[in-house]
Amino acid sequence: DARYFNTNTAECRPLAGASGIRAGEAIGANIYDLQMEVSEDISAEYRQRVKEGSLAALQTGTASFLNRVTEIAIRRKTDGARVWVQQVAFPIKTAKGFMIGSLTRDVTDQKRREELDRALDAINTELVSTLDINKATNAAVAAAKTAMGCDAVVVAMKEGEKWVLRYGAGVP
Repeated sequence: DARYFNTNTAECRPLAGASGIRAGEAIGANIYDLQMEVSEDISAEYRQRVKEGSLAALQTGTASFLNRVTEIAIRRKTDGARVWVQQVAFPIKTAKGFMIGSLTRDVTDQKRREELDRALDAINTELVSTLDINKATNAAVAAAKTAMGCDAVVVAMKEGEKWVLRYGAGVP
């Protein structure tokens, strides 16, 4: 059975912050059930792959996800925020077969910096490739929306005594 049976409470704090799953919730829960609570992909096919992979790893000590670093996006259980975690899982031989150990860390800030770098590169490319200020500003606003993970971004400019919305991304 693929259940959590132990966790290092002190070490679990970063994962609990990233996933919203507390150590007390994890103990005794199926690995694949917890995975589904925070996964962005909640399809039946994905759930089946996670379940089969977990059970195979426990029986044989081998699986495609073992002994390699993986990064996945999850949805934090408490507020639905998208966070990135980096994880390495490894088999541990026991008298009864195998158990799976794992180390997980929140890499959301690193991912956001990477997204911001890509957005800034896109803005720079647009600015260098065009002299059309409207086109360049629209590209910058769209890149800022992506980098900040927002649903919408607008730029308002003051004209006289009024603020006028001039540029936007993700707004009707």
